[in-house]
Amino acid sequence: TGKPKVQFALARYLRFAPENCTHTLRGHTGAVWCATVLPDGRLVSGSDDKILKVWDPSRGEADACTHTLRGHTKWLWCATVLPDGRLVSGSWDYTLKVWDLSRGEADACIHTLRGHTGVVLCATVLRDGRLVSGSYDETLKVWDLSRGEADACTHTLRGHTDLVRCATVLSDGRRLVSGSSDYTLKVWDLSRGEADACIHTLRGHTDWVWCATVLPDGRLVSGSYDNTLKVWDLSRGEADACTHTLRGHTGSVLCATVLPDGRLVSGSFDKTLKVWDPSRGEADACTHTLRGHTDWVGCATVLPDGRLVSGSFDKTLKVWDY
Repeated sequence: TGKPKVQFALARYLRFAPENCTHTLRGHTGAVWCATVLPDGRLVSGSDDKILKVWDPSRGEADACTHTLRGHTKWLWCATVLPDGRLVSGSWDYTLKVWDLSRGEADACIHTLRGHTGVVLCATVLRDGRLVSGSYDETLKVWDLSRGEADACTHTLRGHTDLVRCATVLSDGRRLVSGSSDYTLKVWDLSRGEADACIHTLRGHTDWVWCATVLPDGRLVSGSYDNTLKVWDLSRGEADACTHTLRGHTGSVLCATVLPDGRLVSGSFDKTLKVWDPSRGEADACTHTLRGHTDWVGCATVLPDGRLVSGSFDKTLKVWDY
């Protein structure tokens, strides 16, 4: 009688294990660098293959891809969703494109935003609906999409001394944080003029800052090529802002996102995702390691039902029921 009980317990563990990958989405022919979720629950991914794919995670793996969006002429590295449901993507072709997914694939691109003089590496949306992008050209640009393409760029933020890889909006909706290959994060107050917008510089990482996200309690988390994540409390002075350093990855940290329960997920060159509980001490913060990708994990996002999605250099996306 003991053996069936053991088998049942093992089956139950495997079904509900945090590392349970439920779907693998295939279709891209290049590394998947970005993923974001549309208001209707569909998923959008961008890749080195120069295209965006729209996925319906409620379908089977074979039928999940519903649209393929073409228009960029080089690699896709970032994608974000505007408050009205339109999609924005940034590329190595130095442009951002705005997509209206209510149109057919051929007509979906409605705007092309030009102004950066380098690869567009990140894009995020301010609370007032404006768009912010960061680039190899070491700047961030603020775009007002209610204007025409030629006049859309309203601000250019300068201060970093190397490429701007990530940007995220703080909880107050007014301040912006960017991370750079100059090893720093900068905090910007967008209510100020361009020259005075940078109000803090956060130092502590020993290599490129590659990703940043905000915890529910308002603290900031950054991930770096130094294999660590750092937690920052911006209510402290610059010198004391870093409160925790999370170690465990054996490769550069490429992405970080927050789960609905407040835990943090990071993806890395080491081909894994790690789940962290920021309320624990540094030594105990990592609660799970998710394995399944066969190459670097470049992006992660959360579906409306709470499942996690990751994209990888192995050209796939994986859906996890953690």
